[in-house]
Amino acid sequence: MRKSALPGAAGSALESIALVLDGEEPLWDVAPGPVAWPRAVVLGSESHGLDADVAAACSRRVYVPHRGRAESLNVAVAAGVAAFWLLAGPAAGPPADRA
Repeated sequence: MRKSALPGAAGSALESIALVLDGEEPLWDVAPGPVAWPRAVVLGSESHGLDADVAAACSRRVYVPHRGRAESLNVAVAAGVAAFWLLAGPAAGPPADRA
């Protein structure tokens, strides 16, 4: 994906959220719900992640906190977690310790 394809890079009202391993804030810190829309969640590939230039062009760079020894979640699982959080929000309940 070219960073010029990101609407947020052109000063649009669309918030672009990069889901990356080295994000600056946890997903749980992103306000969920329809009030915060429109949004685009940008994900990379399983093996290479998101291109650094594309991630830098996004409005926010977030990570999905998780437990265990795995370095990361499968990209489909991470997308599902992000979609669930952004649509359901606190009513869905993040982990108690916000790990």
